[in-house]
Amino acid sequence: PWATLAIVPVSLGYWIVVAHYRYASRDSQRLEAITKTPIFNRISEVLGGLSTVRAFGYQDYLIEKGCVEIDHNQACNLLKVEVAQWLSLRLEALSV
Repeated sequence: PWATLAIVPVSLGYWIVVAHYRYASRDSQRLEAITKTPIFNRISEVLGGLSTVRAFGYQDYLIEKGCVEIDHNQACNLLKVEVAQWLSLRLEALSV
């Protein structure tokens, strides 16, 4: 009987935590997808105009821009991992 009294607040806590996670997860996945698009676009453009890139010596410039885009994407991936860890921590804290 006492356990059933604890189920209601714990269930409410789970619901609140998962609701916050859902919004944060959706936004982090959206950011990750947005930052991934320029990487693939740059690869496609470079492969299409490889002879022009080599002729005008733009290799270093394109490498630098590509590294910046990859850094932005990896920051969004880190955010996605941190959001998942946030959920894990909160759910474990509620289960104790």
